[in-house]
Amino acid sequence: MWAPHARHVAVAGPWNHWDVDGRPLQRVGNGVWAGFVPGLGSRTPYKYAITGPDGLTRLHADPMAQFAEHSGGM
Repeated sequence: MWAPHARHVAVAGPWNHWDVDGRPLQRVGNGVWAGFVPGLGSRTPYKYAITGPDGLTRLHADPMAQFAEHSGGM
């Protein structure tokens, strides 16, 4: 995950009740965050919980995902 201005990045999904702090990633260099979530299947929904410089945490879809939930809209 590339988030150069993030204060904190985590992975949230139904397995942790969308807890934005439940599975933190580690900053590995120049805005790159990495981590591993054991036991997830290839179609398990998840989002990145990114805390920005303003201190607010927002959920973001993975831009490199090969599968995404359909919201029902166009």
